[in-house]
Amino acid sequence: IEGHSSPIYSVVSIGNMLYSSSNKNFKIWSLDSMQMISDISAHTGPIKCMTIWGEKNLVVTACDKTISLWDLVSLQNVATLKGHKDEIRSLHVCNGILYSCLLYTSPSPRDRQKSRMPSSA
Repeated sequence: IEGHSSPIYSVVSIGNMLYSSSNKNFKIWSLDSMQMISDISAHTGPIKCMTIWGEKNLVVTACDKTISLWDLVSLQNVATLKGHKDEIRSLHVCNGILYSCLLYTSPSPRDRQKSRMPSSA
């Protein structure tokens, strides 16, 4: 598969779709056809990590110290979390809680209510 012009920092998949990050965008690929379906501009800094939340949401973080939640059906940004003091390096979802790990600090849990993420996440 060709399509990125810079290093790929994160790759996740759900069903027959693959999501890869590069620069400020993430790309959506069909695993059936091995073709790029879409190229989404998502952040103001390079995307470092992505994870799937629920069945239809992609969580994306970048060097801009924000986390964005994308609806994978509409391909729209439905929420943005701001306020991290440092670059976010890792994301993980467990039992409906989103954990973010910064460059120089310990993991920070964000549950759906406190983060004001949509309940369908």
